[in-house]
Amino acid sequence: MKQLQFLIIALFLSITSANSFETKQEEITFLKQEILALAYSFEGQADIDGSKQEEIEVKIQELLLLVPRLSFQDRAVKAIGAWRQVWGPYAFDDSQTVPDRIDVKNIYQVIKPEGYYYNFAQYNFGNRLIRSFLRGNFEIRDDRIAVEFNRTGLILGNSDTPMPGLVDGLENRTVRAVRFPDFLPPSGIRGGLIEIYADDEIRLNYGTVGDNLDNPALFVMERWK
Repeated sequence: MKQLQFLIIALFLSITSANSFETKQEEITFLKQEILALAYSFEGQADIDGSKQEEIEVKIQELLLLVPRLSFQDRAVKAIGAWRQVWGPYAFDDSQTVPDRIDVKNIYQVIKPEGYYYNFAQYNFGNRLIRSFLRGNFEIRDDRIAVEFNRTGLILGNSDTPMPGLVDGLENRTVRAVRFPDFLPPSGIRGGLIEIYADDEIRLNYGTVGDNLDNPALFVMERWK
């Protein structure tokens, strides 16, 4: 009889644990959807007073209470891959501006495990597209992914290829591009990426220009596949 009681209790605890896990996963999924919905509602908009970032951060804090706590290095590794920016700063400098003609639906970042990454942006001029790239090297530190931009330019042709698919060609110079001189900014500018959360669908991180981590700008991204 005692053995039967033990089995019943064990079964009950197992079912309760499974239901709890399922509920938690549903809450995580719902919060991610809320974060993305907010980001999409802000798409193409600057955040002069910081209110948009603050609104999203409320949901991010709720999400972080539910997901496993990882070291920064582990969070940084999860950021490797290709991402499309849903919302965040649209200029490569520290300004809260939206560059003229930028296509806010075609901004990407590709982080390669070899220690370099690319930012891509597309600009629409009527029927003509201009696509730019900004390359940088990075190093994962205890509190940030430290980056330094070292190459920038414009992509020539290849308009049918999504920009994240051009990284290898830009690296081995099989993709035609105009490469600007290394002494021109933003080449030589340093910054940091502070990774908050990433999985197979969404990435949340802060970006800074220079070594100052105060008042970083939030980015909400979707994994590009």
